[in-house]
Amino acid sequence: MASCRLEEIYKPSKTKEPLYTVIEKFKGSELVGLEYEPLFDYFLERKKDGCFKVLLGTFITKDAGTGVVHIAPGFGDDDYRLCVKSGIIRPE
Repeated sequence: MASCRLEEIYKPSKTKEPLYTVIEKFKGSELVGLEYEPLFDYFLERKKDGCFKVLLGTFITKDAGTGVVHIAPGFGDDDYRLCVKSGIIRPE
């Protein structure tokens, strides 16, 4: 999660006690290429194609959401272009 979004997502409590603990910070670019364990085993056979890796998308901003986005090439132009650029899929 982007550190600049923490207080927007986790609103401070009345007692001012934080609702979260920052364990470590990384630049997004440092995470690129890392593989992750998907929550569900759908499309697990696509792991060999580069799925379930951290990618860097320039369309992800600091002013909305969490700073982390799930990418699915069939669900939007940005997702599609990033998956093509990353070699996960080939253009049709």
